Parts: sequence; structure tokens; C-alpha cells
Amino acid sequence: MIVLLVALFVGAAYAPAAAETPELDGFYAIKGVNANNEGEYSAFAQIKKTGETYSILFQSGNVRYLGTGIMMNDILSVVYQPLVPNASAGIASYRVHEDTITSGRWSLLGSKVVGSEIWARREKAGH
Repeated sequence: MIVLLVALFVGAAYAPAAAETPELDGFYAIKGVNANNEGEYSAFAQIKKTGETYSILFQSGNVRYLGTGIMMNDILSVVYQPLVPNASAGIASYRVHEDTITSGRWSLLGSKVVGSEIWARREKAGH
């Protein structure tokens, strides 16, 4: 019984503290490089916390994408779907620093290459 109590005490003492949820809500300007360095693009995004997840609305040119993200440590992982017919879904991982997404990498479903992005907070929607 004493061994069990000691194990529980030691386990509780070394359990990781609950991470604070970053305040990511807002608008972002995005500069990206397509997979295989096949051109650069500009986009913007709006993020909103929705319970334990984040809802992300991206827009690049005339194409909008809807994503759902989850946080783990300092990484926001997102699955997204273009809101146009016959377009591929994708996945992205973004680094979060001081309540702001700073950079990330993404790929389309079934692809073997990745693109990259740099994010910056904006006061309002648009580029």
C-alpha cells in the first residue's frame, strides 16, 4: 500500500502541467511557397476557437478552404477541405509562439511533397 501511495505521489509530482490554450482567434496574412517550390502565393485566414478545436477559414485567390485544428504543445495540426468541387483535402502543421501562428508546412491528400507558409497577425480580414 505504501509503495502504491509513493508511486501515485511521485507520478503526480512529475505529471506535466496543463498547457494554457493559446489565444489564436483572429485574422492572419499568409505568404506561402507551393510544394516543389512551384510558385509563391498570398492568402489570409480567420481562426476561431470552437470548444477543444479551432475552426480555420482560409482564402487564397478565389478559393476558400475550411479547416479544423487541434493543439498539442506548440503545434496546431489542421485538416482542411477546399470549398470547391473536385479539389483535394489536405493537412497542415503550424508552429505557435506567444499566441500567434508563425509558420507551417502542408500537403495535399495522397501527395509526396510539402509546401510551406509564414503567417502574420492582421487587425482585420484581407491581405
